[in-house]
Amino acid sequence: MTTHFTDKARDIFIVGLRNAHAMENQALAIMKPQAERIESYPQVLDRLRRHIAETETQIQRLDTVLAGFDESASALKDAYTSLITLAEAGGFAEAQSLLRQNLDEERAMASWVEDNLPAVTLQHAELRAAGASAKV
Repeated sequence: MTTHFTDKARDIFIVGLRNAHAMENQALAIMKPQAERIESYPQVLDRLRRHIAETETQIQRLDTVLAGFDESASALKDAYTSLITLAEAGGFAEAQSLLRQNLDEERAMASWVEDNLPAVTLQHAELRAAGASAKV
């Protein structure tokens, strides 16, 4: 499906990019303090630190895409899937590739959480039951 963007469609794409940028910055603001508090879950801390680094790279990629359109970041939250679809429709191959990397990392983090949450939950319960610190 090859479609060339109109000015309005380009504007929608830029808003989506800005929203994704803001979302990733907001995620960093949540994750960084969380990482400083995690004491009893080294596997969670390790994965969170890796995802913080991924998120910082995602923000750099979004900056690159925005700069390619001579735009800067700002605004709210949107889905990478929508941005990829718009990039594909607009023929923005480089943007599409960078956004796919972000989406893949987000999916990997969600998968890790899904796979590890039961064990971490049990670990938390065991620590609490033993009277140990179960700081998250």
